[in-house]
Amino acid sequence: MAFQHVALMRFPETLTAEELAWMGQLIRTWPDAIGGLESLAWGTDVSGRAQGCQFGIVVRFRDEAAAEAYQVHPRHQELVHWIRAHAGEVLAFDFPIPHP
Repeated sequence: MAFQHVALMRFPETLTAEELAWMGQLIRTWPDAIGGLESLAWGTDVSGRAQGCQFGIVVRFRDEAAAEAYQVHPRHQELVHWIRAHAGEVLAFDFPIPHP
């Protein structure tokens, strides 16, 4: 059963273009480095309805085991540590997606 991961990030300061570029470069490495990802999308909020969250990631995994491996993978943890170092907050929402 596929598994969906949604993460919304809020930072006390607006992220710079360089910081956004760094995040994008890191995230783009995930499919090859981590594996088990069926789809990956990320970006900055343009709606103004994100209650202060500036950045979001949506990842679909082939199954829950792939999602669990992603959580502890060093490449994902690199972003986690960077977010913490920048006083960021993360709201994560994970759920299984039954195949039709």
